[in-house]
Amino acid sequence: MSLVTVFALAQSQTTGRVSGTVKDPNGANIVGAEVTVKSLATAEERNVTTDAEGNYAVPLLSPGTYRVRVAAGGFNPTLFDSVRVVITETTTVNADLTVAGINVEQITVSAAPLIQAGGPQLGRVVDSRAVAELPLATRNFLQILALSPGTFVD
Repeated sequence: MSLVTVFALAQSQTTGRVSGTVKDPNGANIVGAEVTVKSLATAEERNVTTDAEGNYAVPLLSPGTYRVRVAAGGFNPTLFDSVRVVITETTTVNADLTVAGINVEQITVSAAPLIQAGGPQLGRVVDSRAVAELPLATRNFLQILALSPGTFVD
């Protein structure tokens, strides 16, 4: 038991930690933000996520200079370069994330033209009242067609 205590004391005396809080532009805590702490000397990375209060902590870091990256869905990532970690000290890095812009792809809408480009064509609608009042011997549609302007029947 005493060996474990000595080992824990030795660890706490040779390391430091980085901690902080992540907030949105309105000051609300961001839950589940990803925090990456990377040593500039060794390229070692440690990843944690923020808790229900937007807090995070990365303990047991060797002394040195680190890069801290904070990212969350819907927000622009924030990068802190040259974060110094000192033995037995807690370095506080608070992040205020900004809302990410919305990327919209160009949308092209096309449809068939409303003007008929194939050539001039005329149309005529004859209602049932006109058919009943026309002086025709029979009610053949070809006789009604012959009465339309610009047409002839062979």
